[in-house]
Amino acid sequence: MSEPIIEQITQWLVAALTEITQANGYQQDLAVKRPEDTYLDSESVTDLTTMVAQGACEPDQSGTMEELFWKQTFEISIFFCPVPGASLSLDTRINRAVSDVYKRLGVELAAIRTNHGRLCDELAYRFDFEGVEIGIVESLAATVATVLVTVAYTVNRTDRYVQTS
Repeated sequence: MSEPIIEQITQWLVAALTEITQANGYQQDLAVKRPEDTYLDSESVTDLTTMVAQGACEPDQSGTMEELFWKQTFEISIFFCPVPGASLSLDTRINRAVSDVYKRLGVELAAIRTNHGRLCDELAYRFDFEGVEIGIVESLAATVATVLVTVAYTVNRTDRYVQTS
């Protein structure tokens, strides 16, 4: 059986962000995971660990008899751990990483005309960029920048594994 549409979108987002590497023309290599991966593989959070977590979900507009419209917020949290002898300021590192996330998602937005108005392997119809939150995780001695992105998508009213359009 296939995965629910929202799970397919989440998997697409993780795969897209994994493409953020220097070899692909970005400023750094992000180590992208879902939150539970860190606990399952016993890896600690290191510099540039990037976690993709689902946040709030709410209706995007009134549904029809066949479909429902949703806005799912994703929290893309990039961890910045102290790097001895780093030549760049923390602000510069944050600015570059956040810009790389926007750049990668912008590649998807630029292709919307050739994808019949659809995004995320044709699973979604809109991205909304909701801003960036910056904080400190004392237990990890790390700064975290969280990019908030909302993805709008549809599902069949009676089966969240299926899209009607």
